[in-house]
Amino acid sequence: PPSFSLAADFEKGIGEGVPVGTVIGTLTTEAGAQLVFSEDTPFRLEGQSVILDQPLDFEQVPQVTFSVSAVDAAGNVSHVTSPEILVLNEFLVGGAGSEFGTIGAAVTAATNTERTDKRSDGEHIVIRDGVYREQVVVDQADNLSLVGQGSVEIGAPEILVKTGTADARDHVALVQVMNSQNVSISGINIDGGQDGRNVSSVGGNNP
Repeated sequence: PPSFSLAADFEKGIGEGVPVGTVIGTLTTEAGAQLVFSEDTPFRLEGQSVILDQPLDFEQVPQVTFSVSAVDAAGNVSHVTSPEILVLNEFLVGGAGSEFGTIGAAVTAATNTERTDKRSDGEHIVIRDGVYREQVVVDQADNLSLVGQGSVEIGAPEILVKTGTADARDHVALVQVMNSQNVSISGINIDGGQDGRNVSSVGGNNP
């Protein structure tokens, strides 16, 4: 029977902002088999690549799946159904169509305890190309991902706020994580600059 594997970037789910045309996984089967892909799915099949064929919307469809039938040369038919793939509720920062102009604003919205659409498997913040001169505080957040898309940098703003003291010196973090669990940061360059200020990249506690 055919088998399906998700691309490593999408093992936790597929974000709402993932562009149409992105390869999300691979389907393998024996050579020469004819594949029939399910119709009611946001994906399409090109060769062995499963490709996102239409935009995803967490509010409308929080998880997606698909099925494939394979017919071999002898006419034998086998089927495979993908596991449920989560659609990640994304908060977009920067660029056309984004909801937020700063990372801090997106973090505040994603960690708002009064939101009714929070999901237990976590929130996903996508930061698009650009340099963001700000201090980002993540407080009381569980399962939060900050993901850079393109060339993304968090740089030191003109005015810095002290975030702690170490070795009798003020400590300033551009990204501070406090009272949180499973907060991940990827694809983002954090640069405190070289102007003599005691700036570290990431501070706080993140078990």
